[in-house]
Amino acid sequence: MGDLQAYDWPGNVRELQNAIERAAIAARSGALTFNLFGSGEPVTPVIAAELEVVPEEVMRQCERENLLAALQQTQWRIRGPRGTAALLGIKPTTLASRMKQMGIERPK
Repeated sequence: MGDLQAYDWPGNVRELQNAIERAAIAARSGALTFNLFGSGEPVTPVIAAELEVVPEEVMRQCERENLLAALQQTQWRIRGPRGTAALLGIKPTTLASRMKQMGIERPK
């Protein structure tokens, strides 16, 4: 908890929310682990009291909202070290594929 509080959170509340959502989705053993962007140091796992089962539709909506938040945070930059793909830890081609699948297009 101290590591989470000590982190700078340059993306403010959205970045914190996204980190918690990713940790909850990735949790397999009941322990939440956080990969804080650019911190370079592992964060001590936090044991989850209860894991709530989330329906597939809710998971899709969370993924879509997370993707849109990341795109807005990076000003719709897809590639490069400051791009959305790097922020999410995925390849730019994977990001493009997910955007197409979700019908997400850059606003004009």
